[in-house]
Amino acid sequence: MPEYPHDLPHLYLRGSGAAEPYTSKRRGGGRKLPQRDRAGHAETLGHALAGAMAAAAVRRQERDPDLAAGTPGFYLEFEIPPGSEEAVELLENRVKHIELVTVRQASDESPALATVFVPDSAVDHFLKKVEAYRSEQTRKGRPKNEPLIARIQNIALAAVRSLFTDDPALLPGVGEQIWWELWIRQAHAATFDTVARRLDVPVQQHRLAFPSGRCVWSSAMRSQ
Repeated sequence: MPEYPHDLPHLYLRGSGAAEPYTSKRRGGGRKLPQRDRAGHAETLGHALAGAMAAAAVRRQERDPDLAAGTPGFYLEFEIPPGSEEAVELLENRVKHIELVTVRQASDESPALATVFVPDSAVDHFLKKVEAYRSEQTRKGRPKNEPLIARIQNIALAAVRSLFTDDPALLPGVGEQIWWELWIRQAHAATFDTVARRLDVPVQQHRLAFPSGRCVWSSAMRSQ
């Protein structure tokens, strides 16, 4: 083993590594798509999307207009059955600023729950995907968008729990006050500060900022 200079003694490690065989998280390619009744599945997902979007509109009307900050939009939670997790990557569309924000899966036998931010400018994106799956064909005669739509079990409006990636048992109960650690893109820091100030939420002044503008910084606030 080559000797390295001791210019960073607090990070110097020697003889502590061990070789381990690589194990991929992927379950291998060529997995069969879930068998779906095409029309029925499209109908189910269309109704789910319509319900989620209607619920998002109601919540927006109930929200204090002074808290409207940042990019207008809403969050959807997609349920992906076990064995179809590769569909998670197909949910994102950077051109339309549709962003995958969290993925949670309790075990390999449990469904994956993917939370996606959808800006108002792309409100009909997934409805169009479902409709194309229902009525359009690929050149090979398969339903359009099948690799994504066939792998979606259900769609619902996301909630706070949808963004919580830690142990569910740690999520505080109603009325319980705790300090939260938040990780936010630096570009959204001003929006966070504005909303926290308007809600009179205490925020610690200490922040950990990363050099890259695309990285995130952390803060903490107490739930109300």
